[in-house]
Amino acid sequence: MTLPISGTAAEKPVARKNPTLTSIYPLGGQKGSQFDITILGEDLQSVREVWFDSEHLVAKVNDVTQATIEKTRFSTKLPTPAQTVSIRVNVSPEAPCGIHALRLLTEDGLSDVLPLLITSDPITFEQVESHNTTVTAQSVDLPTDLSGKISGHAELDYYSFEAQKDQELQFEVLVTGGILPGSGVQFSDPELILYDPSGSWFDSHKAIRLEPLNESTFNSPAGNAVQPRLRYRFSRAGRYLVLVASRGNKGGPGHGYHLRIKALDPDLKEPVWTDLLAAQSPPFELWQERGFNRKLSLARCQQLWPRTLSELDLRARADHSPAAPEPGSIILEKEPDAQVHQAIQISRPVLIQGNIESPGDIDHFNFDVTAGETLAFEVETTNQLHPDFTPWMVVSNPHDQNDSSNIHRMVQSNSGYWLKDIKSKMILTFEKSGKYTLRVSDLTSRRGGSDFNYLLLIRPQVPHIGEVTLRGKDCINLIPGETKTLTLIVDREEGFSDPVALFLENLPPGIQAEPVTVEAETTPPVKNFRGEVNRDWFFPIKQKVVLTLVVDDDAQITNEPCRARL
Repeated sequence: MTLPISGTAAEKPVARKNPTLTSIYPLGGQKGSQFDITILGEDLQSVREVWFDSEHLVAKVNDVTQATIEKTRFSTKLPTPAQTVSIRVNVSPEAPCGIHALRLLTEDGLSDVLPLLITSDPITFEQVESHNTTVTAQSVDLPTDLSGKISGHAELDYYSFEAQKDQELQFEVLVTGGILPGSGVQFSDPELILYDPSGSWFDSHKAIRLEPLNESTFNSPAGNAVQPRLRYRFSRAGRYLVLVASRGNKGGPGHGYHLRIKALDPDLKEPVWTDLLAAQSPPFELWQERGFNRKLSLARCQQLWPRTLSELDLRARADHSPAAPEPGSIILEKEPDAQVHQAIQISRPVLIQGNIESPGDIDHFNFDVTAGETLAFEVETTNQLHPDFTPWMVVSNPHDQNDSSNIHRMVQSNSGYWLKDIKSKMILTFEKSGKYTLRVSDLTSRRGGSDFNYLLLIRPQVPHIGEVTLRGKDCINLIPGETKTLTLIVDREEGFSDPVALFLENLPPGIQAEPVTVEAETTPPVKNFRGEVNRDWFFPIKQKVVLTLVVDDDAQITNEPCRARL
């Protein structure tokens, strides 16, 4: 976990200001260029400079003006004073493409983060004039990278383009909120629709909605925001329309989007979609416990070992400490293994390199366990990413009717609807000895191919500390003589019940954070949702920890943010 900390030279104020960024428009620009952006936020009157996570980006504040933000509290809209900051950004040609972190440094300290998208392609912009009908649609050339915004309630943004006969195009809308830790998500429901404006025999003036292949997905880092993706082969040449809107008919300053249209590469069978990722690696290595894109290897068994007991604890408690992990083996899955009697025999720990080579393909593996044995099953998708490829794991015993799978389910709120999702990690305790079968397939049975590759790690469970996250904003502003608290959430994985010592490194001089030792709770809080079963297979025990930061009265003021490591 990283924590930027900044100081301020001001005396203790009666009411501390908290620089907060609400929205950015446009979402970004092309590397090797300069462009203007506008940021809306609160307590930005005294902004001094712009802070990026890369030396290849520099910016200058042009102007700060007063504005108003509407906040909703108990269904009542409350106008709140805010500021609009105009900024000129210069991007070096060497700047890496992707999402960069942008913050504003004010007299009151550092703001929270906003994502800035840097691309290698030129960007055009939505026109100022309204284009909310099929007649007034804004014309764009292909290929196009366009920055737009749903500015108001129920706004419709139509764009027109020319397609050639038998040309296949791909369309996608990108939103950047939530990609970086600490950045909020406002535009979570973008919608993308294709139209043929030539009409039909019934109404020659009404645009006809086309039925493209919908490959829309959900952006998990962005709080499962919808990421619309369409592809369509046009049977005739002519003018067509694409509509960008909000499914919930919402709009505002935070509803910026990036529309990308391009022809499919004829040498590729599948379109290449844009995966929005952070352009810069974090300054410290961040532990990722779950997620289909985390990196798995046999080394993970050794990586878990330092996250469990210290060397002294191991010597003192050798009687009941977990055994050190064995090296393990790597197995390449081979066909035929679609039937249970064709299952590949495996030992543990093992890393399986598998492939769902065609729709409906199933891979089977056999393994033996003894009563009371505990195993962890972790899966990574290496080419086709989740949810395009959704690995479904099922563990079964021919003498037991109860199969175990990585499908988590619960009832939605007070409704009668079941919510089900696939998890990338599952831990099981085997009550009976015997031979078990693991079945791996795609959840839909409709997809498969040479790029539907997966890595599956099966290992003994290792009680350990998982992810440690900061509740609230990822930055804190301090003044001399002040005391502040940080609330952390510690994940206890796979039955870890030993004390945990937490302390901060790389703090600026004059700031102390006393180490905290946290004992496991005797009755850990487990919140089961209605209808939820086997929650412990998929989720850790979470524990709240409070750290106190104390600033000396004579602490030196920092001109730049400092990064602290937990």
